[in-house]
Amino acid sequence: MKLSVDNHRIQIGVIIYLIMVSLSFMTTAGAQTPDPPAKSPIRWDVLLYYVPLDYGDSQFKKTGDMTGMYTYLGYGLNHAFEAELDYTHVDYIWIDDIKQWDVTLAYTYFTRLNYKFRLGAHYVISDEETTNDVWTLFGGVNRYVYRQWNVQLDGYYSRYPNYAGLGVVQLTPRAGFYFGNRVTSTFYFQTRGYYIHLSDRLKLYDPVQLQFFAYTDPDMFSVEESITYYRGPWTLTTMGWIGDQMFAVKSDGFLVNNVEELHSGGYGISLNYAHKMSSLTVGYYVDHVEERHWNNPRERREVRFQKYVISLGHTF
Repeated sequence: MKLSVDNHRIQIGVIIYLIMVSLSFMTTAGAQTPDPPAKSPIRWDVLLYYVPLDYGDSQFKKTGDMTGMYTYLGYGLNHAFEAELDYTHVDYIWIDDIKQWDVTLAYTYFTRLNYKFRLGAHYVISDEETTNDVWTLFGGVNRYVYRQWNVQLDGYYSRYPNYAGLGVVQLTPRAGFYFGNRVTSTFYFQTRGYYIHLSDRLKLYDPVQLQFFAYTDPDMFSVEESITYYRGPWTLTTMGWIGDQMFAVKSDGFLVNNVEELHSGGYGISLNYAHKMSSLTVGYYVDHVEERHWNNPRERREVRFQKYVISLGHTF
């Protein structure tokens, strides 16, 4: 398989990590999604968010934005359904703007032995041909003890039918623990690893030497650390990661980076305030992304992509 990389393609590298942070005021320990309530057979949460995008000194992109809605429906003590719909618009310098829809569905089964089993799917609809019709299947198992610790393993498989049939396998283990008095204030530390395997090495065409050359390793590794501080109605989260990622699936399947850009690290911070059954979250995130020069693909430089986030959540 030979892939001629076009750096004008869309980069949907928006970290929707804040979705789970926004719901943290109603989250059970060790779970990235809230448990169903004990007092009612049905629980319904809705989160609306807006994400302006700033591509800094990128050669190809100027600005963009993303809007979306996440919803969670818990039934009884054993079943939870999640859905998310995102719309992304990116303003390019040299070509027409790109528009994209992302749809995610997931189901979680909670056992009485503090285990959770989760299955889901993500689908991309884009007016850019090579990133259209991308689909991802995922599943995971989580073992947790309330307000003490959790361990989890997730697996993802993504298929790019218009990208020479590229397949991407990802394994994401994680572990976290709580520290503090668990009454007035609590810290939660989480470490997450990423292993990504591409079915083939990606190639670029060199117009000078008139040949393709491989510029990626089919196996990539990275690690992410996050620290969350809970105090009263406030939740403060900081996160950062290092390593190499391409075509990564993040945020528990809600985010699929569906282009060939190589991400080499990032960091972010978010602040959540909860009042009764509602919450407000603001966040700032940065990704370091490698860009190739438009007429000399062997020349590369690092570009900083920034995301400013605001979200509103409510439990009905």
